[in-house]
Amino acid sequence: MYRLRNLFDRDFNLLFLPILLMGCQSTIEWKVDFANTGTYASPRAIDLNQDQVLDLVIGAGGRVEWDSTPNGVLALDGKNGKLLWQKDARNQIIGCPVFTDLNEDQVPDVIIGGRSAQLIALDGHDGTLIWEYLANDPSLDFKNDTSLLNFFNPQLIDDQNQDGFQDILIAYGGFVKAKPWETIRPSGYLMIFSALDGKLITKAPMPDGKETYMSPVVDKRPTETLVYFGSGGETIAGNFYVTRLEDVLDGTINEHQLLIHGTEKGFIAPPLLIDITNDKIPDVVVNAYQGKTTAIDGADRKIIWQVALGEGYETHSQPAPGYFSGNDSIVDFFVNYGQGVWPEVKSSLQLIIDGKTGHSFRVDSLGSLQYGSPIVLENTTTSSNHVFLLVNEITETKFSPESGRPQKEFTNSLLVFTPQNNSVKKMHTLVGTNVGSTLLAEDLDQNGELEIICINNQNPYDPFIFSGMQIRCITLRGYESHWNQYMGPQGKSIYRD
Repeated sequence: MYRLRNLFDRDFNLLFLPILLMGCQSTIEWKVDFANTGTYASPRAIDLNQDQVLDLVIGAGGRVEWDSTPNGVLALDGKNGKLLWQKDARNQIIGCPVFTDLNEDQVPDVIIGGRSAQLIALDGHDGTLIWEYLANDPSLDFKNDTSLLNFFNPQLIDDQNQDGFQDILIAYGGFVKAKPWETIRPSGYLMIFSALDGKLITKAPMPDGKETYMSPVVDKRPTETLVYFGSGGETIAGNFYVTRLEDVLDGTINEHQLLIHGTEKGFIAPPLLIDITNDKIPDVVVNAYQGKTTAIDGADRKIIWQVALGEGYETHSQPAPGYFSGNDSIVDFFVNYGQGVWPEVKSSLQLIIDGKTGHSFRVDSLGSLQYGSPIVLENTTTSSNHVFLLVNEITETKFSPESGRPQKEFTNSLLVFTPQNNSVKKMHTLVGTNVGSTLLAEDLDQNGELEIICINNQNPYDPFIFSGMQIRCITLRGYESHWNQYMGPQGKSIYRD
């Protein structure tokens, strides 16, 4: 593999500095802090207060898992970051929202899910509850009941119960109390709900009986609707499947096709639908958790190419599509892998995979544990594609009086990879981490300039304990959207050039 030259400055100070990035200026527009709050979720943008500026909705949580919080769902004014409304939660809200006008007041409403079987619909105007899958009933044992799992990212699908509204397809799984070595875990499910009132339409278990963390992706074709989904996890083997929506609706998923068999670990990051064979049929590119990226032909479902890094590499994140190699008109992929065994992932590896051939090129090995995915923006002057990625770095500082050992301290940096000139640049570094929240790049105020939304969990010593969260909006001039958020434009994991 070819090693690209690294221009990363490892001695950059820990203050945010506006910089001239590839000829384009970036500045902070606003920032806002939330105490005793943090997130693994990624933001989405939608105009909630009807001022023609896109606002932000994000799921969040308390200091640690299982803590209740007043900040379960946050809606922020896109102009200034001021809180529009908030919704409390009994545990962390980890999914991304979808938006649809349920009460027909011309304001998009919010559907979002999270841990402890939380799936809710909220009025986009003021955050009041429209419906809830399971209320916070004291008689329910959310910690130990193996039927009370987690909801991930929903997808809107065609109306299934003839009430005139789109419905919801969502994955339900992950018994988080299980230890990494505990392999007997409850099956995950694909579930379909009425978006209008939250009533369950169907619940179909994974074909292999394994757990699931993968948000399903829908490929709506002229004659059928396909659903791509996966099973397994960090320590549990699983598989990657495709089936028809009708097969989910019958509650069995008996007519699925197994596309990739996971031998040691499962499939967590959602797949990406993208035509890399130029036959106008969406192909599939998916990361297996065990450090493997596979492209599958959408027509005959055969493997086009596969990149396997071998033992010691893992990834929670999606590949990011962009034009990086410059050799052809086929989209390439930037992939961030962790090195180590979860949760002890102490370094990372960044690769570019040629979308046509599957040949991989090493970019760098920056950062440590990172669940978030890269995004890709296009420079309006050069038309070159740049990869934006938040990475966490670990440094050993002074001795801890409690342990008598060096104290590990985390910093979180926003990096910009430019494959075309073999460079990596840093936009800012902050004390703390961002473990699972992907960047969002949107033109919030519709003025032709992108804003990037960055989230920083401010505890410098433990990425899994939240002492506070900062959300900042940074204007980046001279760029336009390419693959701008987790699961791409509109959160559907579908790439359209």
